[in-house]
Order: sequence, then C-alpha cells, then structure tokens
Amino acid sequence: MPSLALGAFWLGDAFIDPAAQSVRVGGQQARLSQRALQLLLALKASPGEVISRAHLREALGNGQPLSDGTLTHLMTELRHALGDDPQHGRYIETCPGQGYRLKETALASKGHGLVTGGGWRELATLGAELRSSRVIQVSAGFFIVAWLLLQVAAVVFPMLDLPAVAYKVVVLLLTLTLPILLYVTWARELRARRQQVRQGVTPEIKRTLRRRSGAEAGAILLLSLAALGIGAHVFYGLNQPEAAPSPRIAVPAHSVAVLPFVKRTDVALPNYFVEGIQGDLITSLSATGQLKVASMRATQDVSTSASLSALRERLRVRYVIEGAVSRQGEALLVQVHISSTEDGYQNWQQSFTGRDDELLELAQRLSRQLWLAMGILLPELDQSEPVLTYTRDVTAYDHYLQARALMRDTPTEGALQEAESLLLQALERDPEFAIASAALCEDYLRLYIKTKASEQFDAAQRACEHASDFPLNHLDALATLGQLQRLAGDLPGAERYYRQVLAEQPDHADALVGIAALAARRGDLVTAEHHYQRALAAEPGYWRHYHLYGVHLFGVGDYAEAAAQFRRVTLLQPAYGPAFNNLGGALLLEGDLDGAIEAWRQALEVAPTASTYSNLGSVYFFSGLFPEAVAMYDLALAMRPMDYTYHANRADALKRIPGEGGASQAGFREALALAAENERINPSDETLLVQMARYQAELGACDKSTIYQARAMASPSDDPYVYYDLALAQIPCGQPEDVMRFIRRALELGYPWALLDKDPQFEPYRAHIDRLQPTL
Repeated sequence: MPSLALGAFWLGDAFIDPAAQSVRVGGQQARLSQRALQLLLALKASPGEVISRAHLREALGNGQPLSDGTLTHLMTELRHALGDDPQHGRYIETCPGQGYRLKETALASKGHGLVTGGGWRELATLGAELRSSRVIQVSAGFFIVAWLLLQVAAVVFPMLDLPAVAYKVVVLLLTLTLPILLYVTWARELRARRQQVRQGVTPEIKRTLRRRSGAEAGAILLLSLAALGIGAHVFYGLNQPEAAPSPRIAVPAHSVAVLPFVKRTDVALPNYFVEGIQGDLITSLSATGQLKVASMRATQDVSTSASLSALRERLRVRYVIEGAVSRQGEALLVQVHISSTEDGYQNWQQSFTGRDDELLELAQRLSRQLWLAMGILLPELDQSEPVLTYTRDVTAYDHYLQARALMRDTPTEGALQEAESLLLQALERDPEFAIASAALCEDYLRLYIKTKASEQFDAAQRACEHASDFPLNHLDALATLGQLQRLAGDLPGAERYYRQVLAEQPDHADALVGIAALAARRGDLVTAEHHYQRALAAEPGYWRHYHLYGVHLFGVGDYAEAAAQFRRVTLLQPAYGPAFNNLGGALLLEGDLDGAIEAWRQALEVAPTASTYSNLGSVYFFSGLFPEAVAMYDLALAMRPMDYTYHANRADALKRIPGEGGASQAGFREALALAAENERINPSDETLLVQMARYQAELGACDKSTIYQARAMASPSDDPYVYYDLALAQIPCGQPEDVMRFIRRALELGYPWALLDKDPQFEPYRAHIDRLQPTL
C-alpha cells in the first residue's frame, strides 16, 4: 500500500497534500478519505502506465481485495475532489477493460510534480503547504474585504461630508480585527490536527503537521505585528491636533453651480416645472460664454445638506445658486440666493412672485435678475449681451419641460419615445425654440443606442444638424454629431467634430470622452487615459463619465479596474441598472460567477433590461441549461426585438435542443437581416462584420462567410472577441485548423480561459484547447 508520508505535490492545477489528506483546486479545498488518497498515490507511482483494476483492488485492500463497487466509489470520490471529468479526464484516464492511467501531462503541466526534498525544495514544499493553509486563506480573504471596505469609505465618506478621522477609525478597527481573526482560525486548525493525530498517523506525518503549525505561527506573528504597528500609528494620529488646513482649492473666478430647486409641500406645481428651473438657469447663465457653469448632470446627485466647502471641492465653483418654491397666498413664491464657496457668505438674495399661469414669464424674469446679480459680484462681466429668451409660447415651454423630465437619469425606451413626441410638438409651435431642438437631438441619439434601429440613427443625424444651426446649442450638437459619426465608423469625421468643439471649449466633457474613445480605437491607450481623466475633472462627480471610463477599461481587458469604476457608479447612482449589469460582466470575466449573478440580480431589481436578461441567458448557456437560456433570450428580445445579437444568442441555444434545428436556422436568418440593416450605417465595423460572417456560416453560406471575414480582417484587430467570433464562423464550415488559429489569437489578446473552458460550442475541440493552454 502506498505510504501516506509522501510529500505534497502538484497534479496539473491541483495541489495534493497527503499529510492533511486534502486537495486544493482553484482556491477550493476538499478532503479525501484515506483510501481515495491511497488510490491516487498508487496511480502516481507509475505515471503514464495502465494499472489494472485487479491490481488496485489488491493494493488498497489491506490483505483482502476490495470489491469492484468500492473501487468505483473511490475513483468517483477522487475525480470529484480533482474536478476531473470521467469522459474527458484531464488527470486520470479510464481505459475500458484494462484499468486506469494517470496522465504524464498532468504531472508536467505546471512543471511542479513532487515538491519534497531538501534545501530549496523544502522551502517550496513549505510554501505550497502554507498556500493551502486555512490561516493563510483567511488572511488573503480578509485583506480583499478590507481593501474593498476602504475603497467604499474613500468614496462615500466625502459624499457624506464626514471628517477625515472617520476614515482613520475604520482603518484602526480593521487592523485590530485581523490578529483576533487569525488566532481564532488557527485554534480551530490545531484542534482538527490534534484529532487527526489521535486517529493515528505515521511519525513523518506528525513532523509535517508540526512543521506546518510552526510556519503558521510565524506567519500569524508577522501579520499581527504589522497590523498592530499600523493600528498604533493610526491611534497616535487620532490623538494629534488637527493638521493645518490644506490650501484652498483653485477654482475659476467666473464659475458657478445652480443646484436643484426645492419644492415646498404646499406647492401643487408639477415636479417637472421645478426641476426645469435649474436647467433653464444653467442654460441662460452659460449662454454668453463668460461664466463657467457646472452642468446639470454634475449637480444631479449633490446632497442638499452638503457644506459649501464640500461643494467647492466636488464641483470646482466659486459661487452656488440655491432656491426654493413655495406659496404666498394665491401666488407662487420663488426665493433664490447666491453664496460664496470661498468664505461661506450669502452674497445675494431675492424673491419672485407670480401666478400659476405666468410660469414662463417668472422663469425668464428669474434668469434676468440672476444675470444682473452675477454682474454685481463680477463687475468685469459684459452685461450688454441680452439674457436668453427660450420661447414666447407657454405651451411649447411646458412640452419642453415635460420632455426633459422624462429624459432625466436613465429613461426607458418608452419614456424617450414620449419625450420625442413632446419635443416635436414644442418645435411645431415654435421652430426657433433652440433648447428644444438640442433636446430632440439628444433624445434621438439615446433611442438609437437603445434600439440599434437605423431609422433612429437617421432621425438623430437630422435633428443634431438642425440643432447645431442655433448658436446656443452649437457645441453640444457638434459633440453629439461626433458621437454619431463614431457610431457610424467615420472616425476621421468624428474627430473633426470633437476637435472643433474643443477648440472653442477645451474642457467640454463629452468631446473629451469622444476623443478618448477614438484614441482607444487606435490603440493609443495613454492618450485615451489622459482624456478620460480630463473629462472626469471637467465634470467632477458626474457618475456617467465614471461608467464610460469603466466601459473603456473593460474593453481593454482591465476587468478588475473596470469593476471598481462600475462599483463607484453604483454608489453614486444606485438606480442606474447598466452599472450593475456591466459590473456583472466584469466580475464574470474575472472568474467570479457568483458575484456576477448577484450583480445582475441587483440590475433586475433596479429595472429589468434586455442586456441583463441576455447576460443571464449566457450564464445558463455556458452551464448547459439551454431551455432556460432560450427563456432569458426571449425576455431580452421582448424588450429589444431589433437587436441581432440577441436573436443569434437564442439561435445558438435552440441549436442544442433536440427538434429545434429549424427554429435555430430561422433565428440566424433574422439576426443576419437585422445586422445587414446596421451594416448600411457602418460598413467597416469589424465586430458587426465577423458576426455576419458567423451567421452566414451557420446558414451554410461558407463562401459569403469568407468574404465577410476578409472584410473584417482588412486591418489587424486587437479585440479578442473578434477572433472568438471568427473561430465560431469556422466550425460550421469545417475548418478545424482555422478554429484553433483564431482561438489561440483570442486567448493571446486576453479572452478569458474560464469562459472558453465552459463554452459548449467548442466541445469538439476540447482536447486541442487543453493542449494549447500550456503553450500560452
């Protein structure tokens, strides 16, 4: 019978510790029975050789052969602990009618094999044993959780205007918790080992257990001393007098923020009117170009209880305008004041009254008086320029305010369509209503992004070109046209629009984000990072730019940092479902399937979206639950019937359900037809072209598929998903060499091994892919 005193060793990705009778694979640890471990050691004694079942039953039977059923049970236990598939074993191969064989490639795959011996090998053994120790695993988990808590505190505490000492208290509590947690975990480990010794082990195993306990004691001592040292430093800092105030934040002299107006409970006005006051004032004050006015979106999530110093730090403004709407008898009362963020003084205050049917006149009077007040505070302003008059049509103005309210935050497709109708009515009444024209431009763009419908793209382009004719909308409309050109694949045209905007306003956030995205497309990640950071500085606190930055990081394969940005968005804007949805995608590609599913569950709680349903469908697909995947894709298509990727995903799942081949082919035909509509808008989109190549291949049109592949690869791509789709396109057309060539390239560019390993579409190529992994 093989001795259990054998030292720890690696078997592929599995770490085997005979002394502890444990197996650790991918961070998961499992215990083995004594006989299952003996079975593994018997196979390891002759790697690459077939060992008969009779020989194994004799060797493991302690003088009396095991039954055939017992041997089968032990092999099942061993395979389960290793995560080994009986049909396609990575470690142990079943040889029908002969026995079992431990694959030599399993021992060689990580270059480890046995890790016992003297000198450096002894250190390697000790290091490997420590990595499997519960104490070290708990330490690693604690540091990850502590880091996440500190990141959350760093974002949330400034938002709540908490003093710096609060952050230090959190650090102190965490450092004091670590030693206690380690000692409790170690005590449990020692109890388990004493029980193991009482059950009877060899002297060598006893020495191994003592050596491991000593190493753990040393690690605990070092970690505890480090934690207590940090705790002492923080405690000493808590008892020191506050440091001198940091230098004042440099902000532009001519800068102002208009905060959302407060509506008292006795006011029966629609919410959209009170919300509209803020947007109107921002537009009118910024119209002359003499004032730097914080955008409405940058102030959306500012706490009404935030101090002036916190507003100065977050918004980078010198003055803050605040107001409230209430009743004074039968009349409306609007009270407005301007405060300085430098010294905290209130510099100007005035009240305005008017009837309910004088809302438009009241808003315009408020704009004129605020412009005059800013002239008093900043005498160098040229006040000869007239204050903006939006429209003289009260009904058009009301339609516009209702539309803007519908477009706030994260509107649904239905809300955007309702806003479109209201804006068209407003412009029909007053064709010169400039800000309504700009809102329509933005509305159509959002509709196209949501629906991918080509008619929405055409409508957006017409609306934005019309909006750019008005001086007031000029820069925002040009930036939107730049985004449309980027979506259409006209990258030089997009850059011309963005550069034109930045030449007139260097800190225009949307243009900076557009330039960053173009730089990323060219592979110039340094320039992309620079412009994303400039955009974040231009509108500090605006959550949507953090989300776009996270999408960029996701696109370049930095999933961990992308997840951090998406988490930040979920804190700043908890009602923004796409942030939870994208967080799930980043966590999935990091290998955290449970975290991804939880993020998508939260996304559905915020608001069900097609993208979230599709992502859950993909999880079911990779898990082999194809009917469940179809159900999720059906929900996605019910919300976005024009999205060709959802049709293709559904067809993929149907293809693997018996009797659904015809429905699968119909799905691919629908996906191809919808993709062809988008090809008209952007005929050079490599992602679209490789997907069309795949749909043609699934429909048996291999010659057409080859043409689309050639178009997609006209210039080399650094996108791993392009090569993944190209590999899929080869499977129906019978090109196994090309399948493996494209898969290799996708993996080299960062396509996740974990996803590929679960992908049922590459099941026929599993053995080839397993051989490919050690070479990368």
